[in-house]
Amino acid sequence: LLDPARGAISITDRCDDSMRQARDSAFTSADQISHLIRLSELLEKMRFPDISITFLRRAQALEDTFLGCSALARIEYLLREARVLAGKGDVFGASRAYKRALDALYKIVDVDGDGTISYEELKGSEAGCVLLDTEEELMQLSWESRNLSDLETHCLMMLQREEDRPTNELLLFDTLISNYIETDKPDRALAFLARAREACP
Repeated sequence: LLDPARGAISITDRCDDSMRQARDSAFTSADQISHLIRLSELLEKMRFPDISITFLRRAQALEDTFLGCSALARIEYLLREARVLAGKGDVFGASRAYKRALDALYKIVDVDGDGTISYEELKGSEAGCVLLDTEEELMQLSWESRNLSDLETHCLMMLQREEDRPTNELLLFDTLISNYIETDKPDRALAFLARAREACP
């Protein structure tokens, strides 16, 4: 399919041809960006993750050039890339992309710059909602890859937030403690419990 020398169709060439037709049809910059993103999504479904990421990056570059990419838009592109990598089975690459996205989101949401995300800051912006969703996606990835150390770190970070009705962090805490007990790791359970007590405000 990818080797024109063998009489096959080059997926990349077909996608490039689609973009040329879009430009010839006087697509606006915004429409061309949307078209690139749709091509990326199609390529991912066809199981060409690397090419999918290439078209995602082309979309971001085009948006940067013609519309100006906001900080949140850059993060959204990074999250799309993380999901493609996760679907590809590249846990390390996906985890790294999610963490880069989270680092950028923390800087946006931490309005007072004190290094701690408060419940008010979290709920006060669109970036806060994206942060919560991104944390959930990374936690799911960490759980599926049994990266319990990462899950502990995320859980302790969430426990530091002063929430009236903490939910996700308590569910994660309970899951980790239960896992350690069920797998006969009482020492790790006790150590994590002690760290959780210290983290709570």
